[in-house]
Formats: sequence, C-alpha cells, structure tokens
Amino acid sequence: MLTEARKAKLLAEGFSPAVAKQLRAEGVSVIEIADLFGLTKQGVYWHLSSEDKNNPTSSTVKDLRPWRVPSPQQKASPYINMSYHLEYVISRGKGMSDQKIKRLRGWYKFFLDNPNLVLRFDPEIPPNAVAKCGGWDYVERSSEDGGLIIKKDMDLTPQQMNALVIPAELP
Repeated sequence: MLTEARKAKLLAEGFSPAVAKQLRAEGVSVIEIADLFGLTKQGVYWHLSSEDKNNPTSSTVKDLRPWRVPSPQQKASPYINMSYHLEYVISRGKGMSDQKIKRLRGWYKFFLDNPNLVLRFDPEIPPNAVAKCGGWDYVERSSEDGGLIIKKDMDLTPQQMNALVIPAELP
C-alpha cells in the first residue's frame, strides 16, 4: 500500500515505464498504478511491455551487436571491446572480470578523449592501425551518429540505440 506522501512524490516525478516497473516489483497492482497516474489498466500494461522491449538488459550480446562479423575480424580489439561493452550494458558489470573492466575503461576513455570519433565496421576496410585484419576503423562522427559509439550506417533496433552509447555510469 502506498502512503499519501509516497503518492505525492510519485505524482510529482511523473509516470514512466521504469516507475511502473518499480511499483509492480513492490507489489502495487496495475489497477492502483493506473488510478494513481490517471491511466487505463491497458495503458499501464502497454508501458510495462514496451519498457521491457527497449531495455538492453533483456537482450543478449549477440542480439545487440549491430554487425555480422567474419571470424577473422572477431579477433580484432574493436570487436572484443564492443563485446565487453555490450556485456557491461547487459550486466552492469556484474560477473565481469577485472581484466574486462580495465580494458573497457580504457576504451571508454578513448571515446571520451576523442568525442568526434565513432567505430565503423566494414569487412572491406583494409588492414590498418586499428585492426591488422582490417574491417575496423575509427572515423569522424556525423550528425546522424548522434551519441552512438558506432557509425550509424545501418538501421538499428531501439534496444541497439539504447545500448550503443557510453553508459551513464562508467565502470
């Protein structure tokens, strides 16, 4: 049961799928949430389901990876760093080794020190300083890339759009 003070605080913060999910985890019914925020029961269910679909933690690294990368180019640092990044986004770092976290911190530092660069993958990129096997490079950020850490030269799912950014909370 929600106290009047808690209800007032929730109303002041406003409705969001995350708030609804938190309230459900606390045992508050969908009907109570709907009544509190002036929504229909169906509206609350819709927001709860859309929040889950756009939450990268409900996906796997494979689902979030935006490219199909040939085996030889999977050994390159950018591929490994991207895999660690997606693992971090999914797990918030829980269960990741110190070595992975250290490597990831270095990669995030690279992006923070070079905000005008994004990672680009194209199997036709020749071998270079970024990847001796080719396929990878850091290129100038364009307006289409927004806050992504990758070159947005393909369609991305909402989950990928949420996951392919520097996390707000760094390891």
